[in-house]
Amino acid sequence: MLAADLACWHESIALVGAGLGTVIANVQVVFIAAIGWAMYGERPTARTLLVLAAVLVGIVLTSGLARHDAYGQSPVLGVVFGVLAGAFYAAYLLMFRTASRTNAPRSGPLLESTLGMAVGAVLVSPFDSAFSLAVHWPAHGWLLSLAMLGQVVGWLLIVSALAKLPALETSILLLVQPVFAIVWGRVIFAEHLSPLQWTGSVLVLAGVATISSGRVTRSPRPRP
Repeated sequence: MLAADLACWHESIALVGAGLGTVIANVQVVFIAAIGWAMYGERPTARTLLVLAAVLVGIVLTSGLARHDAYGQSPVLGVVFGVLAGAFYAAYLLMFRTASRTNAPRSGPLLESTLGMAVGAVLVSPFDSAFSLAVHWPAHGWLLSLAMLGQVVGWLLIVSALAKLPALETSILLLVQPVFAIVWGRVIFAEHLSPLQWTGSVLVLAGVATISSGRVTRSPRPRP
């Protein structure tokens, strides 16, 4: 599932641009809501649906759709691949969540999904005319750093949360990724955001904060 997600997402980026490709892939939150409701009985409240809608609007705004480089040469096909990426990612998150609830070590599901993704990437590679096994430095050094920090460390933290949070809430919390991408871009690369993108960032963070505050539970009152 992870290999299929990444393959479709990368193809979507190539066809429709990085901004819109990333936004479209976040339709996983809609698939999560539907599957979580059907399989786990996690029925979203009207309040959650309203906040979810606001978060999705925020994601669209943070993508910077108004920029001319947000669109590619084949936007329709790019949208199709983006929606497929969202569906595969939703399936992967639910599988990962189920696997992480066992008594196995936290690194077990992460290792298995990584191996499955590697096998899937090898199977997909013949369909990519630009694929090459040649090593280029420092490009592969950055990829190694990305693998260790963003994937290994990041997912070891995520797996701890997946086992304790409802599926829909987990998917919404993961939507802060585009916001942090904007923040790091501003800090590291001095990227200047438009008012539209800042508005989207505020919407996403406000939606995440609202969902998180709804998780506070009350202690049961003692019987009289």
